[in-house]
Amino acid sequence: MKKQLLGLGTYSLKVVLAIIVLLVIIGVSNLPYFEEMRAFSKIEKTKDSIEKMQLIKDYEEEYPEGRYLDDVLWMKIELSGNDMNHMVYYIEKFPEGEHVEEVNNLIDTRWDNEIKKYSNYDKSKEDPVAVKYMTEMLQYMKQNRINTIKVKVNPTIELKDYTEYDENVRLFIETFSHNDALPVKGNVISIKENFSEGDNNSLMQILIDGVQKSMNRIFSYGFVKVEKDDGIHYIDQPKKNNQPVLRFDYTIKSQEDKVGKYVLPHLWTYVDNNNIPIKHLLGISITFKAHFTLPNSDISFDYTENSAPKDAIKNIDNVSDGYRQMTMVCFGLFSNKMARNMGLAEVYFQGEDSNDK
Repeated sequence: MKKQLLGLGTYSLKVVLAIIVLLVIIGVSNLPYFEEMRAFSKIEKTKDSIEKMQLIKDYEEEYPEGRYLDDVLWMKIELSGNDMNHMVYYIEKFPEGEHVEEVNNLIDTRWDNEIKKYSNYDKSKEDPVAVKYMTEMLQYMKQNRINTIKVKVNPTIELKDYTEYDENVRLFIETFSHNDALPVKGNVISIKENFSEGDNNSLMQILIDGVQKSMNRIFSYGFVKVEKDDGIHYIDQPKKNNQPVLRFDYTIKSQEDKVGKYVLPHLWTYVDNNNIPIKHLLGISITFKAHFTLPNSDISFDYTENSAPKDAIKNIDNVSDGYRQMTMVCFGLFSNKMARNMGLAEVYFQGEDSNDK
């Protein structure tokens, strides 16, 4: 009797179809659409804050224009304790986002609280014009959702050597110092040969750090950021063009004293470890001209200050290092005076505290 194999063939077809369906399901589930969905779902379900923040970072890197980015950035804001940088970024990214009203309310509340700190800070030594500018600047930053201040520096060097001073002035100084342990005549080092213009970026950083530390002592740490103006005009990020600018023009000159109609070079004595004089050298002074502005506004603050080191410059390696330290002291003194005028905290030559990070 002949037997049939129809049942086996039908079974084989079902298996093949099942495998095909399974492969299709696996393939579809691995499409970017579903991968992104799983990444977002994992963020939502994760309870550990550190792990959640890392997953958010991974999502942002993998899906910079992701379908769930609006919600992901909102979770990032909540997780960070309403960090201003995250909130400002959200507004820039989603000006009409799902959470934009909540974020704007949080930003306004945060700014109002921070501005109140400045209003309540002791400004008994302030310059009224500087405080007015500072107050307007904070309101401007709040309204424009900006929390970064730019610093621009323009240096000039104008030095005179001892031999360039009036002959009668030099004769007077040399006569007066004739009986000193180290007479001035023949013992003055050339300032032009020993003063190094140095790294303008390092000097700029002193001003940036000074402003930043002053801000940190009044506002929440890092609430207002201070950074170098890179001079770039941003077409794709116009808000970066609207940040307040603190411009500092400074001129480094030979330090001088005036006696009647005469201008005398201010001399310092370079001594060894035993306090024995080695040479005389001319000091330096710095004239600072500050010009603070707000974009598209006539509100500004201009301030001029002459700064010169008054105390001994200690623990120097050589004459050039001495001039470097003189310069840094001048910048520190100016930074303190500027902060005081604006109703901020002085930060240089006052010791360190927990905010000096």
